[in-house]
Amino acid sequence: MPEELSRQLARSEIFSGLKKEDLTALATIAAPVQFKKGEEIFAEGDTGDALYQIVAGSVSITKKDLSGVKREIAVLKANDILGEMALLTNLPRSASAISRGDVRLLRIRKSDFDAWLQAGGPQTLRVLFHLIAILCHRLRDMGERVSQLLQKEASKAKPELAALRERLTKEWNF
Repeated sequence: MPEELSRQLARSEIFSGLKKEDLTALATIAAPVQFKKGEEIFAEGDTGDALYQIVAGSVSITKKDLSGVKREIAVLKANDILGEMALLTNLPRSASAISRGDVRLLRIRKSDFDAWLQAGGPQTLRVLFHLIAILCHRLRDMGERVSQLLQKEASKAKPELAALRERLTKEWNF
């Protein structure tokens, strides 16, 4: 079973760059889970307690807008990862995840990941550094997109967007 789970983990963007032995070690804390159509995997505002990889099916990612209406912001499919920030932070979920049909996932609980890191071993640091590098790349990409959006909007002379743009470019290192 761990061999099958490690092959599945290798299909994701986040874990695809890891060595086979790192994936095998990580697979020891991965568990298959299933959700029926319309079931909530996690809700915006919940404490992040696990990372999930979609094995089969698709998941709708929704976020409440300023008026409180849930809006779909993404649809994730097989091999996509959701909830990855939960492994590294204790922050609340930034969005909700709802199964669009029957869905099979792999779950890595934060508590298991933390215990796995504490146990040490050569794989733990490689996996942790790899995960951090992927998240840093995503953060950089997001920062660039936000900067481009703010530049477009600032040209419309909206003072609050111009102020936000200035703050971001001073405080963030793009």
